[in-house]
Amino acid sequence: MVIDISGDKKREWYESAIPIARVERAKLLPDNEVISNPFQLLEKKGFFILKFPSKDDNLSGFHIRKSGIDCIYINSAQTLGRQYFSVWHEYYHAVTGEGSSLSFHGERELDEIEFKAECFAGCLLMPEELVKEYLKNKRITNLKYIRYTEIIAMQNYFKVSFQAIIKRLIQIFPEFENDLKKRYSLSKKERYSELIKLTEECHGDVRLITKTNDVYLSKQFFDDMEANFIHQRISPEKMKSLLVLLECLENES
Repeated sequence: MVIDISGDKKREWYESAIPIARVERAKLLPDNEVISNPFQLLEKKGFFILKFPSKDDNLSGFHIRKSGIDCIYINSAQTLGRQYFSVWHEYYHAVTGEGSSLSFHGERELDEIEFKAECFAGCLLMPEELVKEYLKNKRITNLKYIRYTEIIAMQNYFKVSFQAIIKRLIQIFPEFENDLKKRYSLSKKERYSELIKLTEECHGDVRLITKTNDVYLSKQFFDDMEANFIHQRISPEKMKSLLVLLECLENES
């Protein structure tokens, strides 16, 4: 349901997502570890990951469960940092059973479930304890004066988008919201070249702020398709049609 969300309501929903993220993260890796590759981590849990660019720039992704198998689609026409965030957004839908439709960027601040899924992804990728520990180790004590290069270094440490790290800092330190919001300007299209330059100067991963537009399908899909073909559970025609479809997606990317 799309509604006008008040600040207090947003805070309430954010806080409700924290314990869910904490529980789910504990199932995946140690508390003090940063998630380096979300796709591989979820594939180890049996998820199928599918990526290809969508013509709808507003589309983030979706989750479906078919025959007991969880599949997550991610729009690769977005930055890698955003893709890493989106896959955990969809994971929220998978583990909670809340929401089953397509996820669009424009609904993140308007829809209760989408808002909570965003908060969940942020908490899972950037736990409050790890964020505070990072700031302490880097001796960043006053976020009012945090530099762009410090934000970029932190963004690369947690492997998220530039906007995502700022939003997470605002959630954890709301008293610096007005100061941190000013830093969003570096993520605007007209300042993209500046963001790239600063990222390179920080020896950061430019891929995190670059649209990949790639096609990717979990290896397990091909293994299962081959096994089904060998055991005659799918016909040669069906297998050929699937391979042709994948080739078309690859050519369009």
